[in-house]
Amino acid sequence: MKHGNKKILFFLPSFKGGGAEQVFIRLLNYLTKNNFKASVFINRNKGEHLGRLHKEVKSHYSLIQRLPFAVFQFIIHAWLKKPDIIYVTLTYPLAVIGLLRSLFPKSTIMVGRVTNLYSQELKNINNLFIKKVLPVALNNFDKIICQSDDMKEDLTKNMNSLNKKIHVINNPTPENDFKNFERSGFICVGRLCEQKNYKLVIKAFASIKEELDIYGIGPEEKKLLNLAKNLNCKNIKFRGFSNNILEKISKSKALIVTSNFEGFSNVILEALSCGTPIISKEFLGGKNEILNSKNSISFDSDDPKHLVDAVESFNQKKFEHIFIAQEAQKKYGIEKIASQYLGLIE
Repeated sequence: MKHGNKKILFFLPSFKGGGAEQVFIRLLNYLTKNNFKASVFINRNKGEHLGRLHKEVKSHYSLIQRLPFAVFQFIIHAWLKKPDIIYVTLTYPLAVIGLLRSLFPKSTIMVGRVTNLYSQELKNINNLFIKKVLPVALNNFDKIICQSDDMKEDLTKNMNSLNKKIHVINNPTPENDFKNFERSGFICVGRLCEQKNYKLVIKAFASIKEELDIYGIGPEEKKLLNLAKNLNCKNIKFRGFSNNILEKISKSKALIVTSNFEGFSNVILEALSCGTPIISKEFLGGKNEILNSKNSISFDSDDPKHLVDAVESFNQKKFEHIFIAQEAQKKYGIEKIASQYLGLIE
């Protein structure tokens, strides 16, 4: 892989349990392991992924917790290190860092990685200042990473000025050996929020005599617990956050995805890397790029009966777990994805 002498700097807001943080951690671990000059500036040294960054990764921690002020410390850090390229992800850092692009070294390539469908992300931003400056900030980046063709299409539809800056780079699969466990029950993994639409899977499993484990935390937790209780869903267990989620996925018959939209689902990639097939609702955000008839069953509405039917179809079909894992690694392996990130230096 080229660019071994180039200096690469990532901005990581925290170690929260989101997919964006996970992707940067995987890239940093891989690049450091393979002797690239990669380092990271971390705003807050806390979160569910704390401890997953290898000790060999060169890390600099902000002395200031509040993001707007921490960015000025990041600017000073960038001038001291003079990296060839900087990668930034998540909406708030993109807005603040992009807005202050002129304060960073001009020789540094600034790359912004958006994390969701832009049109949907705008609806979810509560901070009016961030919502107003985000379009300006994105335009200030030298290059933009979208994780799927759906994301690129949605972003250019809203901001055509970015069209020539956008590069579609998928997320990487994790490196793991969890492919041959005996499998039973179904699993959902992700933040307990409206976007993930877990009320659909709970309503469906109220009439399915199968075990379902839901892993994740989030603002909808209380509502979902009450819904499961009211529907007498004794077969559904809320497991919270897990530090060994790949093992849990590997022991499940299938991952169930009911999202309204995604950027490019990390948990789907994690499941496929374990050889675990997917039962998924149709959604925008990379689904058609990742899933096919050999690794998934799809359904197309929020009617719980359609998910019930999809589970029945799944139980009648045989999936080749090793083939699923090998195909995912071939298409989304960390070496391939890292080379695409490094290709942005040119």
